[in-house]
Amino acid sequence: MATDKHLEDSMAVCWAASQGDVHELQRLYAYGVDLGAADYDGRTGMHLAASEGHLEAMKFLLAKGVDVEPRDRFGGT
Repeated sequence: MATDKHLEDSMAVCWAASQGDVHELQRLYAYGVDLGAADYDGRTGMHLAASEGHLEAMKFLLAKGVDVEPRDRFGGT
């Protein structure tokens, strides 16, 4: 089961990525947050950055080694 901290971190990453907020992603990374963390549906920041067309956020996540093809609980990448 995920901890409250893990859930908070995944929500922060997903929100920043969905908004294309690279500065927030950089801040989260600096604090040691797992940028590949997934939400309750298995969606990651990469899913949300891609679905919203935030190329710079995607590039940042890729540069930090985040999985390029994570699968959510529905099988989406």
